[in-house]
Amino acid sequence: MPSIDEAQARLEAALARLEQAIAARRAQAPAADVALVGEVEGLRDECSALRERLANAEARHARLKGSMTAMGGRLDAAISELDSLVEG
Repeated sequence: MPSIDEAQARLEAALARLEQAIAARRAQAPAADVALVGEVEGLRDECSALRERLANAEARHARLKGSMTAMGGRLDAAISELDSLVEG
């Protein structure tokens, strides 16, 4: 059975490794943060561009819908006129 001193030594060694790992991670964090900030800025730019494209598509859709409504009315009128001519 291991002694208390051996267990204490293993615990201290494990804590030292954990502290080293944390320190290494903290050292890498600034570089990762810079990359993340750049990626977020890129995504914001892309989002703005997509919003603009969506607004343009919605405006075009509204124009086409208006045109289709007008054309539908004209077609209905033409069909009614043809029905009147056929029925005579």
